[in-house]
Amino acid sequence: VVSTPITYCKGDVAIPLTATGTSLLWYADSVLGSGSSTAPTPSTAAADTLSYYVSQTISGCVSPRAKIDVIIKNTSVHNESTAVCLADLPYIWNGLTFNSAGSKTAHFTNAVGCDSAATMTLTVKSPTTSTNTHSVCITNLPYIWNGLTFNAAGSQTAHFTNAAGCDSAATMTLTVKSPTSSTNTHSVCVTNLPYIWNGLTFNTAGTQTAHLTNSAGCDSAATLILTVNPV
Repeated sequence: VVSTPITYCKGDVAIPLTATGTSLLWYADSVLGSGSSTAPTPSTAAADTLSYYVSQTISGCVSPRAKIDVIIKNTSVHNESTAVCLADLPYIWNGLTFNSAGSKTAHFTNAVGCDSAATMTLTVKSPTTSTNTHSVCITNLPYIWNGLTFNAAGSQTAHFTNAAGCDSAATMTLTVKSPTSSTNTHSVCVTNLPYIWNGLTFNTAGTQTAHLTNSAGCDSAATLILTVNPV
């Protein structure tokens, strides 16, 4: 008595075939060849249908050979790859958790009931950063840079998307330069009028302010108070 078919998945560990009877002999062909008393062990190295034959001997008579089919069902493999930004970690895929770049395999059951190995290879893309510095005069406030508004000196960071599709953090450190002022006094005789000073013209006594540029590149307000002495 035989049980057929016998099924395995590719790569399974097979055991020797069995049958019920007396003085069993095993064959590789239905009619040709001599039998072996050692039961064969099927190879599961490849998906296939293998046929074996067995007979029994009763009272010196050999029975017809009974066929046993062994079906080796195929496993399946699926490979996939993807790339994520560092900020997207941990990355979950088919129940697997990636905390860094690498490969992991999830095991399922395919349509024929055998192993389905799905492998994910994950690449992690990096963010980028840049640092910039700039100086402005206080009269140039508020200062606008990459959508950020500076009302005073300090640092702010704008976030963009880099070439890899991840975060690009651009930081600006702003320095605010101050204006300067000075006050001067001078006396002239009336006969020295008009009096010219830093491009200003005094026709009488009084106060005027000239606006120049200081060493920081900002406004320098220079004020002259002129006194006119009579002759």
